[in-house]
Amino acid sequence: MDESRSRDSGGSGLGLAIVAEVVAAHGGSVRTTESDLGGALFTIELPPTVPDQGRQTPAQPPSASSR
Repeated sequence: MDESRSRDSGGSGLGLAIVAEVVAAHGGSVRTTESDLGGALFTIELPPTVPDQGRQTPAQPPSASSR
């Protein structure tokens, strides 16, 4: 087991703050409620996305044989 992830060591408490920032950067939200099983329930909601149909791949440099 990774000792840095052990509950015995306490941790820095940054995990949820990082999740909240990443989700907000994508236009979403994080909601915390009580779980029916006890403890916390975290719900992440993100807006739907549409595949980028007009996306083009970056131009590739010419190969040595085409120079």
